[in-house]
Amino acid sequence: MPAERNPGSPPTAAELLQKSARGELAGSHISGAVAPGIDLRGADLSKALWRDVDLRGANLAGATLSGVIFRNVSLEGADLTDADLSGALLGGPPGEACRLAGADLRDAVLTGTSLHQVDLTGAKLSGALLERADLRAARRQGAESLGLRPM
Repeated sequence: MPAERNPGSPPTAAELLQKSARGELAGSHISGAVAPGIDLRGADLSKALWRDVDLRGANLAGATLSGVIFRNVSLEGADLTDADLSGALLGGPPGEACRLAGADLRDAVLTGTSLHQVDLTGAKLSGALLERADLRAARRQGAESLGLRPM
């Protein structure tokens, strides 16, 4: 018989994968999870609140993250290629060298984030708020810049 998990403890990577398979991550509240390298390609995480989560090296390519709120979520080296992050709130650094190529970041808020060495090639950035964002060494070839508001 599997050991029961303490209801107050953070979800494991296996539990996150199970929730994703059942379509239960959209609108969810996830706190304290440690899931580096997790494969959530194409998952629906829309309108979810994720806080203090380790997603370093995660595969979120093509995922739906519209309206998601990430607070202190580490995405260092994560792949968010072609992900929908429209209207997302990314508080804290998404992570150096993560891939946001082709991602939809329209109207996203990335205030105070470090986008150092992030791949934004072909990203949609119209209306994105990048106040105090660090874009040094970010790759932005072909990235949409209309409405981009760096400060």
